[in-house]
Amino acid sequence: MRISKSLRALLARDSGSSSAVAEQNGTQGGFTLIELLAVLLILSILVTFLVRSVRSAQISVEVGNTKALIQTIGGLVQEYYNEFERFPPSTFPASLDPKPNRINMGVEMLVISLWRQGRPWQAAEIGEDALGNTDGDSTKTTLTRFSSPDAFELIDLWGNPLAYIHRRDYEKEIHYLTYDEVGLDIEGPVKGRVSRKTGDPHRKSSFQIISAGPDGIFGNADDIANFEIERD
Repeated sequence: MRISKSLRALLARDSGSSSAVAEQNGTQGGFTLIELLAVLLILSILVTFLVRSVRSAQISVEVGNTKALIQTIGGLVQEYYNEFERFPPSTFPASLDPKPNRINMGVEMLVISLWRQGRPWQAAEIGEDALGNTDGDSTKTTLTRFSSPDAFELIDLWGNPLAYIHRRDYEKEIHYLTYDEVGLDIEGPVKGRVSRKTGDPHRKSSFQIISAGPDGIFGNADDIANFEIERD
């Protein structure tokens, strides 16, 4: 079948228009992809910044609450002193039977002292949310007013045991079990902290209470205590 010249010209013109549209669409599609990638990059940066900001704010709240908890415990220890004319020990006395294991011994002995069976005085101001048992030890019979025989510790906002050290034990190394930020367990010795300025222990005539802080490691600058931690 023969096609007239006018029809052939019209088909050629339509074909050229379609090619131009396709090229234009292809160019627009390329720019749209680049723009999309740029937007995704910006969004990822903003999300990262937001997550860090939220985490930083959360840590600030946890640090503040841990400081308040330590202050409350310190007040109860002072009340104990006023009642019994001595601070709670931070090692297990020979008369204590049965004894838990020696991990987290200082703070476990503090719990036993504050919630001891047969004593009218007890630490009613501290709720059970502040109690934990990171090393999982227990005794055959309970040593406290609690029905559970678990050897409880007082824990910070990150679930790690607080270190309690009586002034007599500042030189001793008492091992504590904590968990770092990724959940790895860390066991190591904790001693009384010494002032760089004076060379004497902080609170040399009473006791120290120390949290391992957000990183879960004792001895770092992020530790929290009932005295001013010296930063590098």
